[in-house]
Amino acid sequence: HIKSILDDILGGGLGPFANSLALPYSSLSLEMEPLVGALNVCLAEAKTRLDIEAPEGFAVTVTGCHRFLEASGINGTASNGNREDVARAIQDASWPHELETAIQEELDSLVARRPALSHLTVRACAAGGPPGIFPELRGMTGVLREDVLTACKSALAEFVSNVNGSERDTSVALAIHEAIPAVVAG
Repeated sequence: HIKSILDDILGGGLGPFANSLALPYSSLSLEMEPLVGALNVCLAEAKTRLDIEAPEGFAVTVTGCHRFLEASGINGTASNGNREDVARAIQDASWPHELETAIQEELDSLVARRPALSHLTVRACAAGGPPGIFPELRGMTGVLREDVLTACKSALAEFVSNVNGSERDTSVALAIHEAIPAVVAG
């Protein structure tokens, strides 16, 4: 079993978590970047390995985002419409039940770990591609718990609307984490 997992990873696969729809930061590691994106990996590594104050959160994986985009009729090669049509198709789409459940379970777990949690940040991030070629996406800050699914759609719409041509096959993941106040010192 371990040999088949290693063969999958070495062959460019996503490893044993490939079918996961959402994963908490506590289970992420550097080699999972193609599945969850650099933003999620960096936040997770900062908190767990470097012991730096970083937000708690979770990733909606490439697999989860792909399922949603397929369900909405938008996928890596189908975003040939104009930006408004793409955004509208994503906003109007229903969440696949298993993905909505996975996001809700991770959100409930995050709230259980952080009872005082009031606001979240939701961002899309490219996964598995060359660094630095994608536009910096703002994402949504100050998102209330009950608005997370809507914010996820907005983040996906922003990402899909901003990729072009050869970038359309780029994998996307979502970062959902607590919004922590920035402190300026010095």
